[in-house]
Amino acid sequence: MINLVEDIDDYKTLSDYTLRRIANLAADTKDEKKIGANKTELSSLQNDLGFDYLAKIKQKIGQLEKEVIVAIENIKD
Repeated sequence: MINLVEDIDDYKTLSDYTLRRIANLAADTKDEKKIGANKTELSSLQNDLGFDYLAKIKQKIGQLEKEVIVAIENIKD
């Protein structure tokens, strides 16, 4: 869950489908069936993404070189 929240806040790499799966979870419930369904869905999501998917993304981002682009606009008066 922490990785999902961090990804949503900072990296925004999750697909719309994955975000929809998360949004469809029953957030405030005491119903045991819904809690079990949430656990099952989160487990399935973890299997689909991989346990350390965010670490892999962070590693790729760390390898990117930063570039500075300078643009000049010529305006004739």
